[in-house]
Amino acid sequence: MTNELRRVAGRCSHRLWRLNNLYTVTDRNGRRVIFTMNAAQEALYHQMHRQNVILKARQRGFTTFIQLLMLDACVFNRTCAPAPSPTPCPTPR
Repeated sequence: MTNELRRVAGRCSHRLWRLNNLYTVTDRNGRRVIFTMNAAQEALYHQMHRQNVILKARQRGFTTFIQLLMLDACVFNRTCAPAPSPTPCPTPR
């Protein structure tokens, strides 16, 4: 593995770095930009626990932040298994 790959792999092991560097969102002007946490999102990230109550989430960008957090958990979590497929309908005879 090259030094560059080691450096990137090392950074990708940190969720905070991934959230602030790997994902793009559309800003209010319709431009695609790299997502960077604002102060309120970063405070939630550091103080998060099992049950969080967020008031006025839309004004502070919490919806986008939580969606990216869940996406990151699915992509980078080795224990994240896909949901079982529904029971197939019996084929008509």
